Amino acid sequence: TLLPDKQENLFEHYRRKLHIDFSMIGGQPRIKDLLKILDKAIECRQCIEFEYTNRKNDASKRRVYPLTLVFKWRSWYLFGFCKLREDYRIFRIGKIKNMEIQDEHYRGTFKSFDQYTEEQPVNQNVKQLHLHLRFHPFMKAVVEDSFHDSIDSIDKEGYLEVSIVMPDDEWVAGFLLSYGPYVEVLDPRKMREKIIAMAGRITEIYQKK
Repeated sequence: TLLPDKQENLFEHYRRKLHIDFSMIGGQPRIKDLLKILDKAIECRQCIEFEYTNRKNDASKRRVYPLTLVFKWRSWYLFGFCKLREDYRIFRIGKIKNMEIQDEHYRGTFKSFDQYTEEQPVNQNVKQLHLHLRFHPFMKAVVEDSFHDSIDSIDKEGYLEVSIVMPDDEWVAGFLLSYGPYVEVLDPRKMREKIIAMAGRITEIYQKK
């Protein structure tokens, strides 16, 4: 049959077509296990209950109709309808604890993730960071794959200059450091200084006896 058996976990079925290396994004095996449970709940349209801690470090118990699994910026998220808030919410799966599938099944039509994001107003409070980066020739394939439309120039020695815009938060510095010595921040100066400070703290840690 061209269709999976009804009893088969669709997460495993789709993994035959799309393989996800969890070792590269962290969280294995917990994230992988949560995704399997969520996939089953979404397919069977079953309500789930879990404990969640938001960005403000506020903990609460949520009862949610799970709708879509979303992967962005190296993290998995759950898009669903939250019974507590009586509205759509996006939950970072890594912050979900003690999740259980409930007997309750939900019906009706809900917004898609794309529809929800398109309807969201632009948050004027989220600052944008304009980055001007210089990558080592060693990173050419990675840069062309990840920043193809943002490459400004490639000099005679093969160094690539890239201009991108990212949310101005703490995650950006860690993201840049993940490239090791193969990227230099040309602008803005405040990000150069942040990278220097972080690199200094890292050096101090590894130089301790």
